[in-house]
Amino acid sequence: MGGFLNRGNINFKKDLNKPIYVDMSDMIGLLNARIDTYPYICISRPRRFGKSMMANMLRAYYDCSVDSSSLFEGLAIENDPSFRKHLNQYNVIYMDIAACGAARNVQETMTYIEENIFLDVEVEVYEKHPSRLLKTYLDNKDLNNVLREVTMLTGRGFVFIIDEWDYLFRKLPDDLEGHKDFQHWLSGFLKGQDEYVSLVYMTGILPVKTYGSESILNMFSEKSVVNAGDFARFTGFTEDQVKELCTEYDKSFETMKEWYDGYTVNGVSVYNPNSIVCAIMEGAYQSYWSESSSFEDVKYYISMNYDGLKEKVASLLSGIRIEVDMRSYTFRLNHFKSSDSVLASLVHLGYLTFESRDDDGQMEEEQDEPKLGYVKIPNKEVRGQFELAVKGDQQYQRLFEALYRSESLLDATLAGDEKKVAEEIERAHEHFTSIIKANDENSLACVIGNAYYTAVSKYAVFNEFPSGKGYADITFIPLEGTSDPPMIVELKYNKTAETAIDQIKSRNYQGKLSDGWKEIILVGINYDKENRTEPYTCRIERWHA
Repeated sequence: MGGFLNRGNINFKKDLNKPIYVDMSDMIGLLNARIDTYPYICISRPRRFGKSMMANMLRAYYDCSVDSSSLFEGLAIENDPSFRKHLNQYNVIYMDIAACGAARNVQETMTYIEENIFLDVEVEVYEKHPSRLLKTYLDNKDLNNVLREVTMLTGRGFVFIIDEWDYLFRKLPDDLEGHKDFQHWLSGFLKGQDEYVSLVYMTGILPVKTYGSESILNMFSEKSVVNAGDFARFTGFTEDQVKELCTEYDKSFETMKEWYDGYTVNGVSVYNPNSIVCAIMEGAYQSYWSESSSFEDVKYYISMNYDGLKEKVASLLSGIRIEVDMRSYTFRLNHFKSSDSVLASLVHLGYLTFESRDDDGQMEEEQDEPKLGYVKIPNKEVRGQFELAVKGDQQYQRLFEALYRSESLLDATLAGDEKKVAEEIERAHEHFTSIIKANDENSLACVIGNAYYTAVSKYAVFNEFPSGKGYADITFIPLEGTSDPPMIVELKYNKTAETAIDQIKSRNYQGKLSDGWKEIILVGINYDKENRTEPYTCRIERWHA
């Protein structure tokens, strides 16, 4: 029994003695700045992103029962002005909720933790400070007053380190009353308890507000994979740290980047620490994700088909980023309401990475998380889990075929292959028969837009783009890093492809783009309802400034 109060630095010693240890101790400086002022912080990130190792480091640093100064020699935090002031100066209560609640329900877990804290206090504090008042609080199982009295007797406040605080929510997703009880329990001995709370460092997978009911835990400052503020560089290994490891262990940084990079947090590129360490120790670039979470997780999430989820996942596998509203995530991982809620949850679980609509991705320390942005599969390792999850799913196979046709259409357009373009659009017509039933240029635009679906990986696509003396039907403007030229597509119904090209030129649709690009591809497409043999015709010209 016991094991929650002031358990020393043995775990941190073990971490330091591992073959690979990456120094992230300077994060302690950010936490020291919050002590007694803004003491509540929750760090949410996926499994195997170093949450437990960080917790071990913090326990060793703050715990007043040991002297950890020698363990931090040569580490970055040693040069921080706050290092000596807070080193081993606090009573530390450490809770690993996953370990405490593994075989328990919510109420049993809360009782188990309290009983063990009382036992620790009786053995480690009461025996040294036999206070009658403390004994009364222990007998009455009054946690708040026990903690308050310990602070009075020892002259030291508490640092609470709570690892995987949301474990019970994930283990028991349908126990909504239990979720509220657990939040009220945490709030009861943490919120507003300035007399004994010096710092609360809490970790989880999904953000605190994801589980929020009535703002029970609204005192926490949230640092997630969507917005980590100043803590962004501690979300995983940074690119510089990975480069150093690759140099030290003679590994290919380019290959390491291809396999394990791709996560971006507030503009900082981060790598999955577990995967990097495993790749170095095992000497093989492969997927280590299944070590922490089986592909069955992904398969469960993407097997649903809320408002086109499968189409979006297929697009992600084709390298296309998908727009998402992050406000839609939910704490009940088996109760989703939309494709956005699934994708947003996959971001927090580490299967996707999120890019804010903000150009630089930077956000202020305490600012709310961005609402809108784009998601994509971060790297080769995670892509492998998605590919494994969709293997054998016939609906996905049909979607991949459609995406392949779309890529083929774009390639043919860039190559000037008029016949191939007409053929691919005819196939798209057959696929989207219901869309073109109105038989007009608006319906035709829907078919063409769907046919060029994968072009969004290279282009910003605009319908009715204002240019020259009117509006071009569909305009493709290259994204940053795309070397292919812009494209203007003009559509005609029961006329000719040549007529479409002539309209582009006569109305100077290309004029608005001529300042930025020396070459523009002009595409004219006509649909002839009466021509059963070749209903589509295409003309392609390259216009030079």
